[in-house]
Amino acid sequence: TPWAPGDLTDHIATRRGWHQLRRPLYTGPPGVAGLRPTVCPSFINGEEAAEMEQVARDAGRFAFFSAQYLLEPMSSDQPMFTAEMWAHACSRSLHANKLPKGSDFLLWDPVATVGEGNAGIDRNGIIVVRAFPAKIAPWSVPDPRRNIFAILFANEIAGGADHALAEIEGWVESKRWPTLKSIWIEEIVAQTFLTPWAKQRGRLGSVQVRGQKIPRQDLTLRLAGVQTAIREGYLIIPDGCEGAALLRKRLLEFPVSDYDDVPGALALLSSHFERFGRLPGDEGPPPTPLPYERGGPGPRRGPPTPLIFE
Repeated sequence: TPWAPGDLTDHIATRRGWHQLRRPLYTGPPGVAGLRPTVCPSFINGEEAAEMEQVARDAGRFAFFSAQYLLEPMSSDQPMFTAEMWAHACSRSLHANKLPKGSDFLLWDPVATVGEGNAGIDRNGIIVVRAFPAKIAPWSVPDPRRNIFAILFANEIAGGADHALAEIEGWVESKRWPTLKSIWIEEIVAQTFLTPWAKQRGRLGSVQVRGQKIPRQDLTLRLAGVQTAIREGYLIIPDGCEGAALLRKRLLEFPVSDYDDVPGALALLSSHFERFGRLPGDEGPPPTPLPYERGGPGPRRGPPTPLIFE
């Protein structure tokens, strides 16, 4: 365009619907000389761009170069989640519709308010996972007594917690996940208003809201368990996972992505990757009562039977 930069930006700024105008530095793959074409060669040509990139790498500032010139934000030069880690989580050749039988859990990282007051600041992070025993997984894991978690769904819901609850209630009523057992949420939030609120509305049926204790650590530390679970095969992303692109973006850009609520929801699993057996909200039916508890003859009288270790 022959327009001056100020004319162009002023034109865009006065037109509704325009938010940003972004172009990365490079416009194509390397050419014959190994240099990549640039978006504005009269300002930065391929040779200058390659030199800038190398200087940034040598100085340990490639994260800045990636965000500023490639428009690919990174958390640091050693990001918490990488493309290779994501590929490993997706490498199990399983489809979301053909997973082993198990129980589904909805993980919810809610906003702190109701209504539209923080619509541009925060989101409700939602993750739905299928849990099944590791011993039936078609791949080896360090300890088969644990559980495998397969991510079925990831989403962000704008608005307050009331908007998210209404959306979740609709999913439950439509049986979007027929084996959904419970909704996991931070314990303090659950106790203060969400659990009694959900009970009062009465739309969740048998699906319970269960508070999860959150350790007094920042999100980065709590997500360390997610890293390990991916590497060891306890957390997978099957083919057909709804919202996989959003989940990948948020994880690979963490903690500099626009929102961290989806990783926040995923962090609710951190204390359960090493758990054996059933999970909270999946305890199964109550145990069968003993005969005397059903009106039988009552417990046997006489001296107690010695314990085995005695």
